Amino acid sequence: MDDLAFEIHQVEKLISKNLAAVESQIAATGNTGISAEQLKEYKETYNHFDVDKDGTLNRLEFKSCLTTLGLIGIDFEGGDAKFERIFLDVSGGSGAILFDNFVEYMNRLAGSSMDQNQISSAFATLSQGKAFLTKNDCTTGGLIPEEIEFITLNLPPHPGSGGYDYNEYLKKSFK
Repeated sequence: MDDLAFEIHQVEKLISKNLAAVESQIAATGNTGISAEQLKEYKETYNHFDVDKDGTLNRLEFKSCLTTLGLIGIDFEGGDAKFERIFLDVSGGSGAILFDNFVEYMNRLAGSSMDQNQISSAFATLSQGKAFLTKNDCTTGGLIPEEIEFITLNLPPHPGSGGYDYNEYLKKSFK
């Protein structure tokens, strides 16, 4: 009986690993804007804090995660309103955080880590002080093809320069 229980446990572990791999592949092929490496990092973080290995992060596991990542302070009193708002938002009102919700939250955090002035400064540096970016600026600046494609598809053309108007893009993006 013990041998059978052990083998069932091993099969369950194998199924969990395969399921996690399939979930990662599905998420990676979606239009999340997340690289495969970033998704892998999110999955490793999620799995690390999923102490009971039930495939979700409960309130305590998620709080441990956010505290470790430095996103919330340690609260010994148990009445952290900031954490409660975050948990309610990410869990959608359920009692646990699913991996997809975790990825979406972490992606929002990553996207909100730079403000308009920081992005404008980065564009100005990349363009060598010009009010527009060219494909050559992007290539010289070491951007990868996907980043250059994003710029050419999303930034409006800068009149008379053949480049892309990053200031106009920022005005529209940070209304």
